[in-house]
Amino acid sequence: MKRGDHPNILMQRMYNKYGAPEIAVILICRVSDILFYEQLCLDSYQPPLNVSKIAGKIEFTDEIRAKIAISMRGNTNGKGPRAPEVGRKVSAAKKGVLFSEAHKQALKEAWKTRPPASIETNKKISLSVSAYHAQKKLLKNG
Repeated sequence: MKRGDHPNILMQRMYNKYGAPEIAVILICRVSDILFYEQLCLDSYQPPLNVSKIAGKIEFTDEIRAKIAISMRGNTNGKGPRAPEVGRKVSAAKKGVLFSEAHKQALKEAWKTRPPASIETNKKISLSVSAYHAQKKLLKNG
């Protein structure tokens, strides 16, 4: 909550407005009984900050799913999404770049030592290329 990105927006807003909540232990039980007692508390107290009304279940609305999809778009190695203008700048900077002969030779050597693709991978590639060409043909023919 300190970072301002808690998945439960209601709890995040409460934290932003009032600070960290006081937490008290109200029940001690076995780990195997946690969901039972959590559901009992949810049914009895009906806490307004609980987004899900089912213990142990995280419910995603269509709005939350859309936000997750947008946040993951362009995500490379957990660095977060790349802004569209950054993508355009990178693309423009790489246009017309020529590789040196030494670099071309290094790429050729790297490809020689690369292990061959599996039969399954080759089938997937073949299917995706076929689907691409079929779609391109449909678009061309209108």
